[in-house]
Amino acid sequence: MTAGPAAAVRPRNRRQLIVEAGATLFSERGYHAASMEEIAARVGITAAALYRHFPNKYALFAECANVMADRLVAALGEVPADAGLPDVLAAVTRVTVAHRASGGVYRWEARYLERADRRLLRAKFASVVGRVADAVRRAHPWPGEQL
Repeated sequence: MTAGPAAAVRPRNRRQLIVEAGATLFSERGYHAASMEEIAARVGITAAALYRHFPNKYALFAECANVMADRLVAALGEVPADAGLPDVLAAVTRVTVAHRASGGVYRWEARYLERADRRLLRAKFASVVGRVADAVRRAHPWPGEQL
C-alpha cells in the first residue's frame, strides 16, 4: 500500500506571516490597492485560508498597524526606565530598521483606520515618543531645568 500525498503542514506562525506580508504590501501599494488575494499569495495560501484568520481586509490592516506599534512599545519595555539616550534610541532603531519594509503602514496609511483604532494607535505612539523625549530631556536638559 502506498501512502497518499503528504498533508500540508500548517506553520504555527501563519498569522504572523500573514501580518508581515500584509504590512509590507500595504506599505508598498497602499491600503486600497493591496488585495487579500495578493497578501495570501505572498504567504503561499489561498484567499479562503486568509479569511479564516481575518474576516476582512480592514481587520488585517488594523492588526498590521497595531503590530508595528506594539513592537516599538515592547522594545522600549525591555529597556530600563532610567536607561540613557543611546540605549533608548538603539531599541527604537533596531525595530525600525528590522521592519523598514512595512513601516509605511502606520506612517502613511493610518488615516484609513477607524476613529477608535486611530486613537489606540496614537496612544501607543505617544508612549514611544514620550519615552524617547524623556531620555532626550535627561541627556540634554534645558539650561536651568531641574530633573
